[in-house]
Amino acid sequence: MKHLMKYRQKKAVVSTLLAFVLLLCTTFSVNAADARIHSVNQLTDADLQISEEVAGFVAEYFIDDMIATGQTAWNDDTSIVNSVITYNITGDDITSYTFELDSGFVTVAAYADMPSMILEWSDKAEPAYSSFDLDSTSKIIYTGPMNYYLDDGGTTFETYDGTTISKSQVSDSVSSLRDVQNLRSQVSNHIYMEKDQLLQKSVRLSDSSSNEPNNESGGASDNTFGGYITDVKKYAYNLYGGSWTSVDWENNWEDDSHFAVTSDFSGYKNHCGPTAITNAIQMYGSKNYVYTGSDQTVFKNVIKANLANNGKYYSGSDGTWNSSAGEFIEKAFLANNIYAATTYGTYDCNIENTKNACTDNRLMYIMLLDHATYGDHHVIGYAWNAMSCPSVSSNPFYFIKICDGHRKYGTYLHLAYLELLGTKYWEIYFA
Repeated sequence: MKHLMKYRQKKAVVSTLLAFVLLLCTTFSVNAADARIHSVNQLTDADLQISEEVAGFVAEYFIDDMIATGQTAWNDDTSIVNSVITYNITGDDITSYTFELDSGFVTVAAYADMPSMILEWSDKAEPAYSSFDLDSTSKIIYTGPMNYYLDDGGTTFETYDGTTISKSQVSDSVSSLRDVQNLRSQVSNHIYMEKDQLLQKSVRLSDSSSNEPNNESGGASDNTFGGYITDVKKYAYNLYGGSWTSVDWENNWEDDSHFAVTSDFSGYKNHCGPTAITNAIQMYGSKNYVYTGSDQTVFKNVIKANLANNGKYYSGSDGTWNSSAGEFIEKAFLANNIYAATTYGTYDCNIENTKNACTDNRLMYIMLLDHATYGDHHVIGYAWNAMSCPSVSSNPFYFIKICDGHRKYGTYLHLAYLELLGTKYWEIYFA
């Protein structure tokens, strides 16, 4: 299809919008629901409603797919010439968007929880409402395939063949098809991630002394989505219901875990990276009976490693750069007279890599971006846990235990969420 469609003519389209469109238009495996990062019951109608712009993209991708089959009259020159919004029986809520083409039309559902986003289409015919004589106050009511009514604001509807019918006689089959269980996990996760961005902007606070993300007050509650995960069983129950048990785990570092937090080091800003490296050094020292000194001593040596390299790893304004964090870690260990640390990466946070990186001689330096709880933040991962509830999911949900630089005890990251965010980590390997 040539760039004749009005939606693709826009010079700039937000990447998250296009991502959402692609998710709506893509077929996923039947096990996709097992990857949900939240309960779909937490999504509202406002969350699930799609805009005319998104619907326009969906229509265009559908037309592209149909052109590829060679079974329609559409071709690369097919274009949208008009769009019409239709409403439910009350006329208050949008039910669909119909995109009229130079040949045929496509009607797209206005809510993402429909069994199919494409409600009806034709490559040649006009939509059934074309016979209506519309004025500025009229609305087109759409209740199902070929069920169009003209609403002039009275107690009756007019059908497309000119018949008058009482509003009370009309049933809404489109709205009755809506069900959040129709949502594929990738779609619902994307919607929830968009909500998370708003949550971060509105409730994540910054500690005035450290300039580090902090939601101790004003943020989401512990063990809810967007809050700190301190108990994976409670978290899973709060999000999904059911009875959860731990079915598999690996934790080789618990006795040597260390929890320095950013507020321990005054006078610095955006220093979650040096704090995480301090924790990694202290954990190695404890596990291998190497005296490393106090947290203040270790942290100062970490900063000295950065200064000795012209400050190319960390700055108070920008924090720690992800791309050079591996080298920074190695230099910081050397500055603390530890010669056993080598870094590899970066790698994706998934269960296979996590299992490989949480052995007794490896740690994970995890670099969070746009995380609902932490925002942009660096932490140390050292263990993993698999939680199971067969009544909710056929597959277990995995969590990484971390030293998060905020609290003086271990917290957790939901691995499915990290995968959705595309989270990366450096592996710290000890020879």
